[in-house]
This record gives sequence, structure tokens and C-alpha cells, in this order.
Amino acid sequence: MRITKAREIRGTARVPGDKSISHRAAIIGSVAEGVTEICNFATSTDCASTLECLSALGVRIEREGTIVRISGEGKHGLWEPRGELYCGNSGTTARLLAGVLAGQQFKSVLKGDRSLSSRPMARIISPLGRMGAVVECVDDMLPLAIRGRRPLTAISHRQTVASAQVKSGVLLAGLYAEGTTSVTEPRSDKPGPVSRDHTELMLRAFGADIDEGDIRTGEHLEHTVSIVGDSRLVGRKVSVPGDISSAAFFIAAAAGLEGSFLEIREVGLNPTRLGVIDSFRRMGASIDIEVTAEQGGEPSGTISVKGGLESPKDAVVIGG
Repeated sequence: MRITKAREIRGTARVPGDKSISHRAAIIGSVAEGVTEICNFATSTDCASTLECLSALGVRIEREGTIVRISGEGKHGLWEPRGELYCGNSGTTARLLAGVLAGQQFKSVLKGDRSLSSRPMARIISPLGRMGAVVECVDDMLPLAIRGRRPLTAISHRQTVASAQVKSGVLLAGLYAEGTTSVTEPRSDKPGPVSRDHTELMLRAFGADIDEGDIRTGEHLEHTVSIVGDSRLVGRKVSVPGDISSAAFFIAAAAGLEGSFLEIREVGLNPTRLGVIDSFRRMGASIDIEVTAEQGGEPSGTISVKGGLESPKDAVVIGG
């Protein structure tokens, strides 16, 4: 195989479905009433792990390529699994499912591969314990043995460090709580959610009673999301936009080659995910975005990239 350097990149591209949105559509569709059809479901191994865990919990799932059909039996329709629920390397699968399993009337065990089993789970274990679930583990890591309770106790959970996965796990557990469960995250610059908000958008699209807003305390700005426990979820059709994380590679390639012009279409443009675009622009890239559609609160559209970087006036620092 001989590979030669590209002189320019021109044309249009589409990228696989967004992994974060695919996870959430499958999990929420599984505890909704009726059929959920997910188009452009992500092809990643992590999302396949989520589907395998849901199948082990008795959810009927049909998959044809990137189309996934889920027959939901409602919030109380999951079955006790016969064995451990293997999450592979997917932290999203483990933390989000932990929230759902906390509200079940059976015991389940979440297990991961060696890498996932080395990641701390204390930040999701603590709030689920406060809600009434019994979570057993060693050194706050997988495997997690979860003995659920119904109903759970609604809590107001405050995160000192923003985490979309922990927030999502608590909100999903809140579906099984009496009263209203809320998650508050700190932020210090602009209003709105500080971590990815795919879960609250998806829950709202399925019919959950979700509320959110900003509160300023002195010089600090906080964002709170709350969910009402008796929310009823109804299955629906979900079209997953392209994954902007996958698009980043094509953006970098086109931006770095003079004379290039690339359009990436039907890609997710959620404001909480546009940090990569801001970083490219600060490095001198010419990038335009156009929102052309919105489904379930998730905006999508076209990213247009013109080749040739302009030298930034200052050094560019990308924060973690």
C-alpha cells in the first residue's frame, strides 16, 4: 500500500451517529412505553455493550444495520438478569445503567473490562446510596452489585466537578423516586448547562417532566436540572445526528490544507459539544456552522471548513 500526501480536501462527508446520544436513546427507550425506533445508531463497541446489557434485562431489541427498534415495557418492565451485565470498556453504559438499576426490585451486577474496572465509581455510588439503593463494591470500582429499591428517595445532588455521566445516572434514578430529584453543577462563566445535556433533552423528548435553570450565588453561577419521579415515558422515533467527535478529524485535515473546502452534513451541533469548533477557530481555522434541523432538542446541521490556517495572535491553550 502506498499513501501519498493529499494536496487538498474537497467535497461533502457524513460521520457515524453520535455515541452519547445513541446510548441515551437506547436506555431511555427501554424504560418507555411502546416502540422506540432509533435511526443512525452509533456503530461503536461501547454502544453495542449498552444494547447487550439491555437485552440481558429482558428488553426486546431488533437491529438492522444502524436502525435499532426497542420494544419498551415501561419503567417497571425490566427483568432480573441471569448473570452479570458486562459493560465492556463503556463508562457511559455502567454509570447510566447504575441509575436505572437503582430503581429496580432485584439485584444486578455491573462488570467491565480491565480498563473500566480501574476507573473510580464513587461519584455515582454515593448519590444512589443516598436515594436508598444498596451498592456493594471493592475500592469504589467495578464490579458493582446493586440491590435496587422502589420507590427511591428523591435527593438534591450537588456536584463539585461537572460530570454528564454522573448527572445522567442520578436523573435516571430520579425516574423511580418519590418527588423531584435535582442535580446542580457549578459554572463560572456563561449561563446554561456546563456538562453535556443529552440526557435531559432525551428524557424531555420521551415525555419526562424536566426543569432546569441557572442560579447565581455571589460570584458563582450554578446550573440545576430536576426530574419529577412519576414522569411517564412514551416510545418515539429518534434520529441520531452525526458524532462531532468523529467529525473533528476531518475538520483538522481540511483546515490544515490550503485550497480545501469540506462540508460535513447532518452532524450534531449541541452547544455543549462545540468546544472543538471554538478551539479550531482560535487556531485560525475558517469554520462556519449552520443548524438545519432539530429533533428532541438536539440541533444538527452542516459544518463548512475552508482550508488554510491563519496564525493566531496568541498561543492557544485547550483546557481539559
